[in-house]
Amino acid sequence: MAYSDTLPLWEYTASKTITLAGATGALTIQQPASGARRVRLISAYVECSVDCTVTVERDGAAATGTALTPAKVSPTNPAGTVPAAKAEVYHTSDVGAGTDLTTAITLTPLEGLTLDLRGIYLIGDGAAKNVTIRSSSITGDFSASVRWEEY
Repeated sequence: MAYSDTLPLWEYTASKTITLAGATGALTIQQPASGARRVRLISAYVECSVDCTVTVERDGAAATGTALTPAKVSPTNPAGTVPAAKAEVYHTSDVGAGTDLTTAITLTPLEGLTLDLRGIYLIGDGAAKNVTIRSSSITGDFSASVRWEEY
């Protein structure tokens, strides 16, 4: 029996472009305080309108910035229904610094980069269980998206 045949598996995405003025940008996906599902990250996409560096961090203090509504992508379960996401996504977030999962990645203007996040899981309740994609301080646009599965 294949893995996806044994558990309901739903896929979601969230994205945001943030205009910054001498500030850092961040997009954070985190578990709710209660009622979480297991989250398996798939990928993230980042782009800046000016030179920037980007890092991926894990398990910073909980974000409480502006929440995004995740979009349902497509079910991979036979039922064909997709419930609302349990994971929370924040932009312009005040998430605390977490453990760096990457070295700083330098991007030139409008050089988009897809980050493979497979192998990163968020399991259990608690908003400090999170992953953040963060830009250096810039004056320009920071665009980021994240894609994940919940089961």
